[in-house]
Amino acid sequence: MADAVSLTASALILGCAVTLAVSAIWKLRAPAQFRGVLRAHAIIAPRRVPAVGRLVPLAELAAAAGCAAVLGPDLRQVLLVVRLGAALAVALAVAFLCYLGVLARRHGFSGIACGCTGAHDRFGPVSFLRAAALGLAAGSAWLTDPLAGASNLRSGLLSITVGAVVLGLATWSSTRGAASRRSR
Repeated sequence: MADAVSLTASALILGCAVTLAVSAIWKLRAPAQFRGVLRAHAIIAPRRVPAVGRLVPLAELAAAAGCAAVLGPDLRQVLLVVRLGAALAVALAVAFLCYLGVLARRHGFSGIACGCTGAHDRFGPVSFLRAAALGLAAGSAWLTDPLAGASNLRSGLLSITVGAVVLGLATWSSTRGAASRRSR
């Protein structure tokens, strides 16, 4: 039973790492678009948008790298790196949930750009669920030893598979919404 819990935790953390990395990569590849989304939200002071636009994807990459260390060897130092990455991921999720709350209060669920994984993302109730799921997935590193379940090739491959499913679920709503907008 303990191996199943550890394997599940490692899969959730890996899914969190992949999701954060995808989000950060888009923001780093299209920094002007991301800053434009932040400006359109009108929550962050305009003079701070460039700094926030640089810091958010770097923090996401740092959290992703820390969480991805779950694929490393079963060493106590690696567990510390995973837990630090997970703590940063939880902090990002909490900050994003607060940001979404302010955004919802000011603009409602009006379908405005979200900016999570591309300029096509739209803000909505699923944005809250996705952020909460990522925070909970990262938080699983604190509840168990995620490295204990990833000690052999078979469990490592299962972690990658489950991580890919978590990523798919995390990005499903934004790609589905973009496809329906293109077909109109």
